[in-house]
Amino acid sequence: MKTEQLLDAIGALDDSLIEQAAAPANNRRGRTPIWLRVVGMAAAAAVIISLGALRPTVWQGGDTPDAPTATTTHPSDEDAATIEPGTDTTQTIVGKTGSVVCHAAPDYNVLENGNFALYADAFPSLQQFFRSSAGALLTDVDTQNAAYSPTNIYLALAMLAELTDGETRQQILDCLGVSDIESLRKFTVNICQSSYINLDRARLLIGNSIWTDENFSYKKGIAARLADTYYASSYSGEMGSEAMNEAFRNWVNEQTNGLLKDQIQDLEFTPDTVLALASTLYMKGSWIEEFSEEMTTDEIFHALGGDETVQMMHQIAPMLYYRGENFIAVKKEMTTGSMWLVLPDEGVSVSEVLENKEYYELTKKNRLECDYAEVQLSMPLFDVSSTIDMK
Repeated sequence: MKTEQLLDAIGALDDSLIEQAAAPANNRRGRTPIWLRVVGMAAAAAVIISLGALRPTVWQGGDTPDAPTATTTHPSDEDAATIEPGTDTTQTIVGKTGSVVCHAAPDYNVLENGNFALYADAFPSLQQFFRSSAGALLTDVDTQNAAYSPTNIYLALAMLAELTDGETRQQILDCLGVSDIESLRKFTVNICQSSYINLDRARLLIGNSIWTDENFSYKKGIAARLADTYYASSYSGEMGSEAMNEAFRNWVNEQTNGLLKDQIQDLEFTPDTVLALASTLYMKGSWIEEFSEEMTTDEIFHALGGDETVQMMHQIAPMLYYRGENFIAVKKEMTTGSMWLVLPDEGVSVSEVLENKEYYELTKKNRLECDYAEVQLSMPLFDVSSTIDMK
């Protein structure tokens, strides 16, 4: 899948779902600028898709930081303003620089911790999207570190499919590897419900939201559908205003526990933005078999930009081990699931591994398809932050 094909799948907003208010903003003509940015740091990711430049009926192609309570998030945020989930109602939420309106919010209280059985139904579609999109988005992996969350891009595009119709919707469905919107709704519900863990030693939280210009109003039922099916909160306000930007940054910070605070400090909507969709992921977990501090030493790491001294962690333990055509991989268990650690063979680039079909089959490997061996694992302590910007 080419980058252009991904962009072609984003277009024509269905005017039967979101209607123009009586006094629309002026001068919204021309080609729709589309912004897709993925940011990730440690165990957090955020995807934002925004659209602007309206045509009359057709769209074209650590600790939570101190901030005003301007959004509604997970049930643990007891002081956050909330509205009745799954209903089309409104509530004005006031921040330091102004206010935005929340139309509907998801009910996280109905979610069960680690209901992984639901994931199996949506997994083939999500894996197909991962395989087709990784090469298109991870174009610089041979020259710099990258963080990529296919689940969040999948969910953002799923919400966009809900707001489109006809050929545009079908392009997005094809991009996601789904036959129809009913199947996509089912997969999205299963992904959100199975990707929820809110425990002391493990947290895995997905947040979705839609942000619209105040000159547009929701058709009845749309906000509730987004809340019930996509677990998305719906907001509206003056695009480009500090109140809207503050509320949006605060929402991302709350959803990701402040891990992306530095990355999003300059994040803002432009005045000609009409619609923005956001999907975030926050994960906090620990290794089932933790690394020993006594076996962590300062060593030379051969990084892309040259050799540097890092803290290298060492461990000798039984693990699932897989030998691929041009890589080796071991599976490390965590309180939030598991992580495959992949090492390209000598002389093989990361992009070459991404072209290998075997790599994408790793997440389906079980004990019968892998070796179970005592592994001598060495890996550096690391923080990875990256931005993928498609315009």
